Amino acid sequence: MSYEHHRSNYHLTIKGWIHEDVACPLEDRAETWEKEVYQGSEFGKESVHWQILGSNPAFTKQQCAELHEKFPFPCKSPIPDDLFRNLM
Repeated sequence: MSYEHHRSNYHLTIKGWIHEDVACPLEDRAETWEKEVYQGSEFGKESVHWQILGSNPAFTKQQCAELHEKFPFPCKSPIPDDLFRNLM
């Protein structure tokens, strides 16, 4: 039985979601989130969980809500997550 379990961080910015591997100025980051992916077996369903790690006090809750409305979480995007990673 093989399984997959990994975590990565994403930053919600005024331009959209940025993966942790891409340089992002601190002042552009509204929130930082951790994406945890678990798949129990090769044929099992992938489980994805998001957890907020921090937010920039320069952004109000309303501004963050507007960014979330404009830029859905990457895993909920209509494009596949692998493609999302390749766009970064």
